Amino acid sequence: MQIPRGVSDTGTAYVAGPQGPIIAIDLASGSVLARSEFPATPVAVAAGAVIGWAAVPKERNRIRLFAASVKGDILHLDWETTLQLPAWVDTNSPEADAFVLEANVEADEVVVTWEAHARYGGGAPPPPDVAAAGRHDERRTQRFDRHSGTALGEERAAPAPIAQEKLPELPAERRIVSYRVGDSWATSAWQAGARDVFLATSAKEPGIVLVRGQAGDETGSDEVRLTADARATVSVTPDGRLVFVHDPAAGELSWQVYAAETGQRLAQLPYEAGTASVAVSGERVLYEVLEETGSTRKRVLRCRDLKTGQLQWSQVLKEEEVAKAPPPPMR
Repeated sequence: MQIPRGVSDTGTAYVAGPQGPIIAIDLASGSVLARSEFPATPVAVAAGAVIGWAAVPKERNRIRLFAASVKGDILHLDWETTLQLPAWVDTNSPEADAFVLEANVEADEVVVTWEAHARYGGGAPPPPDVAAAGRHDERRTQRFDRHSGTALGEERAAPAPIAQEKLPELPAERRIVSYRVGDSWATSAWQAGARDVFLATSAKEPGIVLVRGQAGDETGSDEVRLTADARATVSVTPDGRLVFVHDPAAGELSWQVYAAETGQRLAQLPYEAGTASVAVSGERVLYEVLEETGSTRKRVLRCRDLKTGQLQWSQVLKEEEVAKAPPPPMR
């Protein structure tokens, strides 16, 4: 299951700070079980084995794939392999769809799928032939032996187009409301169970409504008003099941949790300033908070009980010193 900065199974979270080691955290207590000796982004976990990847420094079109398992207090490196990507791929691009990698474990195989896109990046609009030459779309699935990392095969899909946002047609007085999912913001409709859902607002009725329709019917068959506060912000869990609404007017207890498919209000939780992303694992809410105190900036993973809102644990993923602004010049 995808969580902020990593993945989790039923009892353990595997997370990593930016360019940091993978940390195995006990979901019940928040205690650190083990750390890796290499930096990587965790993308899958199965039967105690975590799969991660990292860019190769100074080589934007090469990545390293890792498999590791907990041995004592160390996430032991079971194997690693390097993947050579097409020359045009840039794993360091700031564009959200420039490079995306997913993985899962199927029986004794690790199945890795990566997708990359590139477009002409010059200044003025180029001639059609130049634009076409600078356009690249590719998707590949590669399989590896789960225990040894031996390559087992590769499947190359037809070039995948850049995903288009699924924007519903709305009356003139209404507009779409953006929401946060993971580290990104989105405006598209998404599927929750058997329904397509999206967020909307209007000048006549400030606030945010969750519009729910049958799958394939973007006009919406019913809706639930999440908040009357136009300043509210919304986060959606990566699986699309839950909607978290931060309503500044609600005071300290200002995180309202709704089921996206039914519109049912499930809980009210404390919200913390600096919350960057949120996910749910079982009855636990996992969220990332960016904290700044003086010259210190921390990236913290916190866990709360979904029903009671009680804080169960907090774990610092990364801590760094932030350069202070220089003093004003003397006159």
